[in-house]
Amino acid sequence: MSSVLYIIVVLLLLQALICHQQEKCAVLEFYHVEQNNLWVLENHYANVTFGINDLGCNHTNTLYKVTVQTRTSNGSLEYDGTITFLSDTCAGTNLKSVRCISPTGPAELYRKVNRSHVEIRWEWVWKNTLFNNFTTEQKDLKLTVAYPPSVTGLTVSGHAVNSSHLIVEGQTVNISCSFDKGIPPASFRLLDEHGREIKTRRDEKHLNATITAQCYQDWASVRCEANSSENNRSVSFLATCPPQFIDKSPKFIDMETQELWLFRVKAHSTAIQKCLLAPSTVGENKNKEVNCTLTGSPPNLLLTLSVDKEECSKSGHWALTLFSEKGSSDMLVFSTPREYISSIEEVAEYYTWF
Repeated sequence: MSSVLYIIVVLLLLQALICHQQEKCAVLEFYHVEQNNLWVLENHYANVTFGINDLGCNHTNTLYKVTVQTRTSNGSLEYDGTITFLSDTCAGTNLKSVRCISPTGPAELYRKVNRSHVEIRWEWVWKNTLFNNFTTEQKDLKLTVAYPPSVTGLTVSGHAVNSSHLIVEGQTVNISCSFDKGIPPASFRLLDEHGREIKTRRDEKHLNATITAQCYQDWASVRCEANSSENNRSVSFLATCPPQFIDKSPKFIDMETQELWLFRVKAHSTAIQKCLLAPSTVGENKNKEVNCTLTGSPPNLLLTLSVDKEECSKSGHWALTLFSEKGSSDMLVFSTPREYISSIEEVAEYYTWF
């Protein structure tokens, strides 16, 4: 009885050994892929040439059925097509992402990929004629889809911002930039209005910093960016302060009956209450309200005064005060002789300083 059992065990081991040799004899090979990791740019095509090498097999005229699928990050498999190899012939499914390069092979995978794709799987099946069963083998190729880094959000104290944000003098706010590092990963940073890097608290997907507004300092502007990043984002903080003169004296445009006086001003809004102009000559202290407008995009604005020529002739020294809802500017004292802007190009250049 024991000898019969021994013979059965030997036969089973022999069958297993033969099956193992049969399984390993048909090998799927990649052409022109040196490592087990394929890098492809997002929304470009993964291109892999492949074929079956069965030179180590004893059997001939075996049909190999190769199925190709692409795995996504959530574990699902997308069907790319099926190729069959028989001796020196190759045939594929129509309207799929795999095809035979020639009637004798090899075959090719050619499909568009995105950042959700992480792996390509080949599975090939053939019939083992010795034991009249089917053998299945599998081979995986890691897929790395490269895509650019991107800012995904910018918030101030938890509120999404777009280009500008009002802030009260002395107020401290929290800035948070969220981002996707991309592949290969990029390093993100926060920069101030002078292009200097801001000290931040950071994790894998966020940068955080705090900003405090002061009226008579440079108003903060924060930019979140990385090299080669898409959708870099920035925010300018507009302090709700009285208007401030940038220019110490105006530019002048000579009109027929009036002169236009142009000043660069920093303010959080173009809303204006009034402009008071007075000669600064000794003994003169009569303020006169003049027509004035603020134009541009805060905080960098252009103040335009319209002054009668008759009024202009009364003095060569002036004092100007600008009023808004947040109070009045410091009084600006300036003198004329005047520097006239004579050309349209000069006017345009002055108006677009911001």
